[in-house]
Amino acid sequence: MKYSQSAYNKTFDLYMKYGPIVVRPTTQDTKALDELVRMCDTEEKYSLIDELLSRFYYMNDDDYQKQIALIADHIIRMRYDPQRTVIMAMAHSHETDGSQDVLNALQVALTMKGYNGFATDSRMDRPERNHYNRGRRNFVVVDDFLGTGVTAYNRYMSLSNNPHLQGVHISFCIVSGMKEGIDYCHRRRMPLYCPVQLEKGLSSVYKGFELSQKVFTMKLLEMKLAERIGTLELSSYSMGWGKAESLFYREGRNIPNNVYPLFWWKRYRDGNHRNTLFYRRQDGY
Repeated sequence: MKYSQSAYNKTFDLYMKYGPIVVRPTTQDTKALDELVRMCDTEEKYSLIDELLSRFYYMNDDDYQKQIALIADHIIRMRYDPQRTVIMAMAHSHETDGSQDVLNALQVALTMKGYNGFATDSRMDRPERNHYNRGRRNFVVVDDFLGTGVTAYNRYMSLSNNPHLQGVHISFCIVSGMKEGIDYCHRRRMPLYCPVQLEKGLSSVYKGFELSQKVFTMKLLEMKLAERIGTLELSSYSMGWGKAESLFYREGRNIPNNVYPLFWWKRYRDGNHRNTLFYRRQDGY
């Protein structure tokens, strides 16, 4: 496909504005950005992409460590006896995920702050055998990102309703999340601390007809993507999983599926491979 001067100018403009987000940090590769610009066959589509990129929360490693330190401070403020406390990743299987990364970083931060003697677990689906029966009564569950809040709340209820866990304190600490999902959990009286709280990319800014126009433009862009990849249906991720409209990326990590699929869906409607700004690893994808 011929690369017009107009497309080149638009790519260059986005590169200058959002460099860390839109290019590969090691190679400075702009292929994904080039393709994204070429998908914008109207000014409305290009303006939408520009607008959404401007609202992305890009979390680099320094920022991530700051949030981990805030979570460590929060846990210490709860005054849980570390000898009776276990910090668990929210993972529910042997598969690795971002929650285990948080667990690894957090245990270092807590130790540096003098909080010692707590237990850790790389998954949270075996609390009574591994911890309750050994005298642990304070359960802190950690994760990297909260979208709709439904999964986190269901995990909270699985602990709260476990008949083998009596007299326990349960708290969740999640590095970043959507404010709507956080509110969902808080309305249900789930103890949750989340230092980075994000608004929806479009619905938090626009209302009524103006919002409808923005959503319509995004749907037109999504129509250029494959309807299905493996076992995943694009319709389930339209506007982000759970219509979360997330704009969040942690440097060098798996992009949450709550982010608009336009930024990570890896095939075009004709089945051809698509270079994407961000990568996602997910079963069936």
